[in-house]
Amino acid sequence: MDNSRVEICVHEGKLIGIVEKGVYGDYYTAFRGIPYAKPPIGELRFKDPVPVEPWSDGRDASKHGNIAVQLNEFTRKIEGDEDCLYLNVYATKIESSKKRTVMVWIHGGAFYMGSGDAFFYGPDYIVQKDVVLVTLNYRLGVLGFLNLNNKVATGNQGLKDIIMALQWVQKNISKFGGDPENVTIFGESAGGALVHCLTLSPLAKDISKKDLETINSDFKKAILPRCLATLSKISITIEELKSLYFGDKAVSEETVMNYVDFISDEFFCRGIMEVVDIQTKLNNNDNKTTYLYQFSYESENNPFRKIFKVQTPGVTHTEELAYLFYPYMMKDLGLSPSAVDSEDYKMINCLTQMWTDFAKTGDPTPATNLWLSVTDSQSGKYNYLNIDTNSQIKVFRKGEERWDWEKKKNKLRR
Repeated sequence: MDNSRVEICVHEGKLIGIVEKGVYGDYYTAFRGIPYAKPPIGELRFKDPVPVEPWSDGRDASKHGNIAVQLNEFTRKIEGDEDCLYLNVYATKIESSKKRTVMVWIHGGAFYMGSGDAFFYGPDYIVQKDVVLVTLNYRLGVLGFLNLNNKVATGNQGLKDIIMALQWVQKNISKFGGDPENVTIFGESAGGALVHCLTLSPLAKDISKKDLETINSDFKKAILPRCLATLSKISITIEELKSLYFGDKAVSEETVMNYVDFISDEFFCRGIMEVVDIQTKLNNNDNKTTYLYQFSYESENNPFRKIFKVQTPGVTHTEELAYLFYPYMMKDLGLSPSAVDSEDYKMINCLTQMWTDFAKTGDPTPATNLWLSVTDSQSGKYNYLNIDTNSQIKVFRKGEERWDWEKKKNKLRR
């Protein structure tokens, strides 16, 4: 069964995928390197994506397509290709009368690096929860987001690429056993910010039913100026911020964790909580729910900690992704998959279950009702799930948290 070929026909032509064995012995079918738009080269550089033309022969879909042009953060070399508009589809069952929930992953990378490939985002864990997984590439950096305010470069080509990929999903995903009426887009970091943008864009209307951004995503920081340029708006000075985070200590290697606290608050917590305020206010009118979480599970085996050589205590940006996806980089790092009796394996099962339950039902814990939605943020209280070995609901209280600078500045001036 392993490495056998599977053929399906989408609107553009025949695709020849491959059956592969997952890290825990389950099988899935992979269709990789599927073009969803014409190569954005030549006259199409900086232009909106154009639908891909049909092909006549069967197309090999066993290998990933090109990634977008980018600087490799590890080798410091330029890699990728302008011809990069490809997506991947993974499913455990293709031919079935039952149509499965579809989850479309938008990768992060600060809008200038990354891809939807299995190096970081292998499908092995999540497809075993009976969903169809789609990952994709989009244009990055100046090729994806340059805006000259004229027809040469109208801007947001990377975002428009994602919209075209979602339109492709609507048109073709039923061929892979997916339900076009139940599509959830989810992402992390820059990918999470792009998910937010998609919920706001009229161009993306009716191409997904639910959206799920990780707590690592910071929409506000993606579109607004950085910290020091906005301090005057909240009337807090640099000296007051330094006092809040460092007290009377100097900024040095000895106070590096104080600096980590500041960066975490500025780049993540503050923007996220403002978005939660906005969403819960809108939810009251639209009968929608917002769920908030903090990922607190620490493991010395986490591949993201190893590849980025993290030495500081605490959970870092991107760590939870290692429990949603099987990153193929683990092979390069000489790491074995988590043992089935390990705490790491339990976390893999926990996260994939909650994320796929949300995609299927709109509730991440329908069997237990453990995860309470944010219902009363206007009063300054935010329910959130603290995800750890023993996950539990906790409450943020605005005015008591360090990241609430507006409240803290008054205490600093007493």
